[in-house]
Amino acid sequence: MRNIPGITFHKDYLDESSSWWNMSAVEQLGNIGSEVGRSIAAKASGDQEKFEGATWRMYELFDLAMADPRWRRRWSLREICRAREVVSDHLFGESQYGETDISLERYFLAYGIMANEERRRKRAEKKLASSLKSI
Repeated sequence: MRNIPGITFHKDYLDESSSWWNMSAVEQLGNIGSEVGRSIAAKASGDQEKFEGATWRMYELFDLAMADPRWRRRWSLREICRAREVVSDHLFGESQYGETDISLERYFLAYGIMANEERRRKRAEKKLASSLKSI
């Protein structure tokens, strides 16, 4: 069990065997992007309760990703931290980076697409390895 203070919504991710700790940085960013999209949609619709829930879950996933020891001293940690900063600025600041709802959704959508492609490739490799064993 990992000790990351403040985790409320994703407690099951604290377990060492959780799928979160086996996801690539691309998959983690794709999952974070889902909550970013929910935050943006709730803010646009004026639903403060949904906005707050999605935003807290988003920050929790950012924190979990930043706590992942695999990303230390790698591009992934810098990318995750920068994405958190830019999203926060857009949702709560003055959008000094010039991001829009659409540009953020496109940014995270790219990670979702890459994550789906990674999973597809892994399944194909696993299937090929399995078929080679039977020969």
